[in-house]
Amino acid sequence: MKSNYYLFLIICISSLFSCLKEVEEIPNNSSEIQLRWFSSYADDNFEKQKIAIAWCLSSLGANIAEQTFIEGIVYKNPIITINIEQLGFDENAVYQLQKLHQIFKDSEEYKVHNAFDLGKYITMTLGSTQHYYKIVNTPKQIEFYTTNYNFNQLKGYVNNSSISLPNIHRIISYSSLEENKKQVYIAKEINPTNQEIKEFETLERMENGQLKFAVYNVDGNLIPSSDTTISNAGKPAKCLWCHEVVIQPLFSPQDDFNNYLTYLQLKDTLNFYNSKLQKYQDNIWQNPTLQNKRLHENMELSYISYMEPSAERLSLEWNITIKKVESLLLNIPTHIHPEFPFLGNLYHRKEVIPFSPFQVILPPTSVREVSDYEPNLLTN
Repeated sequence: MKSNYYLFLIICISSLFSCLKEVEEIPNNSSEIQLRWFSSYADDNFEKQKIAIAWCLSSLGANIAEQTFIEGIVYKNPIITINIEQLGFDENAVYQLQKLHQIFKDSEEYKVHNAFDLGKYITMTLGSTQHYYKIVNTPKQIEFYTTNYNFNQLKGYVNNSSISLPNIHRIISYSSLEENKKQVYIAKEINPTNQEIKEFETLERMENGQLKFAVYNVDGNLIPSSDTTISNAGKPAKCLWCHEVVIQPLFSPQDDFNNYLTYLQLKDTLNFYNSKLQKYQDNIWQNPTLQNKRLHENMELSYISYMEPSAERLSLEWNITIKKVESLLLNIPTHIHPEFPFLGNLYHRKEVIPFSPFQVILPPTSVREVSDYEPNLLTN
């Protein structure tokens, strides 16, 4: 089955390169795109999908949390139409999303449904690291942060991290909170024996109150995901899931080290800046969909339901009976999601793609963890 997937990959990539050539000049209608919801579990509904796309767009930099009524989004079950020029994105994000929209709209899967799968849209933007980096304008080198932000001289030391592997320690640097509300945290992964740097992860507070994440290698160059021999940080989408729009506190006590903030000082510092962030969000976020921060889970459920579809969902996507889906996938094992068992018996997207009755743009093989394949359609 793996060979079928990679054969399908080669075919899709060749067609997508031709699409990329066609969208060098972006058509005027590329700001707008139709997204279609496919019901994925018993309690799934259109209202949850409205919440899912709002959280996705906000996490990508839109200012829609500030609006009680979201302009630029039209709801007509099962279609959600978005216009990114009306959602408060900056110029770069609009340009990058326009390019993606045109590729999506030129695809066979879009033509079949006259819309793009909503869960897949979240997967291909927020959950595809190369696209996410381009949309939120992530610096290509970590040096950008170290030269453009004023970092506190005292750093935190974490020797009992829930993210780093046991043989790796973390040094936490943080910048002052700027007047434009921006702030950056850098976690430097080190070998405690010789202080050798292994990797960097960054957390940046954006002006719209959301957080953006990135991973850099030992040379300070941007990479799609963390090295699994160093940490369990995974991809930026995993950071977004775990952080839940907060600057994470320390989950366990740490030892104190000379020339670093004590454990209690670091704990108090993180709590202080997190309270500042929460207050800022509470002041500017007027939309109830984003004011209730627990609702971000709907975004995760949307991309999980796409990446790990049920037979019921696939029958809607492929416009065939559930019985036919189960017959086609007879030799493909199902599983239960460990976090959300109510989703039922699920397949892995990468295993069912070869059975699709129409050609699709390939998603990453994982949204949160290191991927065997990571789409990179925004090559310029």
